[in-house]
Amino acid sequence: MNGMVDSSALYPLKFHPVYVPRMWGGTQMGAFFHREIPQDRGPIGESWELVDREDVCSTVSNGLLAGASLQDLLTHFGRDLVGSSASVTSRFPLMVKLIDAGDRLSLQVHPDASTARMIGGGAEPKTEMWYVINARPGAVIMAGLNHRSTKQLVLNSISGGEVEKYLQVYASQPGDSFYIPAGTLHAIGGGNLLLEIQQNS
Repeated sequence: MNGMVDSSALYPLKFHPVYVPRMWGGTQMGAFFHREIPQDRGPIGESWELVDREDVCSTVSNGLLAGASLQDLLTHFGRDLVGSSASVTSRFPLMVKLIDAGDRLSLQVHPDASTARMIGGGAEPKTEMWYVINARPGAVIMAGLNHRSTKQLVLNSISGGEVEKYLQVYASQPGDSFYIPAGTLHAIGGGNLLLEIQQNS
């Protein structure tokens, strides 16, 4: 591919962020990272720092490879870019985001590999990890069920909107990390600025 360097000459790559408006978006990202955040599309909730999806793909912002897409790099470098243990080289296996939560996100649970196969229709597993960069007073992370919960209590509480009382709730502290394996009930509380690394799902 024209314009590509030899794999031995690869260097630390930076990528242009892709800003994504969300109804729950916050105001911390611009101030914390000294970035010019778009103001014309509603509150920005996510910055996709590294993404390889059908509808959007990261592009390099620095050095000799500036302007090349992540897909271009994968096509040219293959396992030199993703490592010898990667199961596929046609798509980058991870997605990296900044999440700026002005308000609480929805309560979610993502499928694991066996559940995704059962669902079918292109469903994919999604495990993720959060690193708390900054947190406003009172910000929390909800991850997993607490010791009072049972399957029946959780199922009964969903229709009544009381499921949160069966969750583990943690006060957000900058520097804390949360591992959210697929199948874990979770939500990000308002006031959090997080780094999220997830399966590209």
